[in-house]
Amino acid sequence: MQTIEESIRLFNESWGIYQKIIYNNYMFHREIGEAVRGFAAEYFGEKPISLIDLGCGDASQTLAAFACCKVQFYQGCDVSTVALELAEQNLNAAGIPHMLENTDMLEAA
Repeated sequence: MQTIEESIRLFNESWGIYQKIIYNNYMFHREIGEAVRGFAAEYFGEKPISLIDLGCGDASQTLAAFACCKVQFYQGCDVSTVALELAEQNLNAAGIPHMLENTDMLEAA
């Protein structure tokens, strides 16, 4: 069984592969995002919301899924420092107040 440290190292090394999976939609992230976006728009409407994103990666998928909402605060965690650095850039560009933590999502939960 892999240790958390080994899993973190593997994920950091595999970030490029993960991005190819997202770009090519191999795991149906686009369809999942569309479903979440439709639900969020209907359920939250114009109400301000806060999000907790476990395993947030670069936050791009969640930001896209909740683009129809007024996100007032975002809290995310991920084991990848590379992903968190990108999430920081994405959240700053979107003007969303946030807190990011470099930790395993199961520990954060």
